[in-house]
Amino acid sequence: MYSKYNFSGIEEHLEHVSTCPLCGGQKHSQLYSFQPFEVVRCTHCSLGYLSPRLTEEAIMAHYRDPGYFEGSGGYGYEDYRLQEAGLRLSFQRFLRILAKKSLTGGSLLEIGCGPGLFLDEAREYFSHRVGTEFSADIAQQALKFADKMIVGGLEHLDETDCFDVIIAINVIEHVYEPISFLTSICNHLRAGGMVILVTPDLDGLWRRLFRSRWPSFKIPEHIIYFNTTTLRQLGTETGLKEMDFFGFTQIFPLSLILDKLYIRNAPSLFQRLLIPVPYTMICSVLRHID
Repeated sequence: MYSKYNFSGIEEHLEHVSTCPLCGGQKHSQLYSFQPFEVVRCTHCSLGYLSPRLTEEAIMAHYRDPGYFEGSGGYGYEDYRLQEAGLRLSFQRFLRILAKKSLTGGSLLEIGCGPGLFLDEAREYFSHRVGTEFSADIAQQALKFADKMIVGGLEHLDETDCFDVIIAINVIEHVYEPISFLTSICNHLRAGGMVILVTPDLDGLWRRLFRSRWPSFKIPEHIIYFNTTTLRQLGTETGLKEMDFFGFTQIFPLSLILDKLYIRNAPSLFQRLLIPVPYTMICSVLRHID
């Protein structure tokens, strides 16, 4: 199978996954090969996951690197700044949807906020905005859009920090232990608070169309691939009640879309042409059951 990544010299940082990260099942089938990585699927719950994968310690080193948002070493985003206009429009549209569903207001925590674009767009929707980010340099950039920034993961929050809405956009697919991750989120929810997870859809149109060239495989950073069934199961496993579930449209520069299709050297004009791509993501809205 085709892979645009250079994985030479990383064998010492690989680990095999013996059980499904969601249901604990021990049997899987192979979907795609990106040597030395394999995308496999649990035969019990249908979760997709990477095995072998990089150890968490190895991948965390990339997340802490500010170059991750500039495609450093072939990882991360080719250039997050080129995507800013499309991301902002995507977030504006998403926030309008959340507002119509009465899912805004009060305090917001965004997990893995990057440079803080969503937090900035959420200014008019939430009275207090906090973000977490592993890279200290990127967190410093995001601070201008937030009331508070946390460098690191949920473990760096104060025990008393609680929020009305906790959102993770393009995060859960990076998480090594999704059930314990979501359980930790619940510890920082106010009574009646909501968790909002947004992630690529393994069984959506775009993966079925592009197969191994689906951009959301994003090897080796994305280690888990959800569909509607497994994303719902994740909420159930952590004692959360599903309140809503819907598709999410993203807006991309035409140049980025062509690059994902392996059409190189597009005119610079195409960087400014923004194209909405429907149903690239699935969104689950969950509430802690008291």
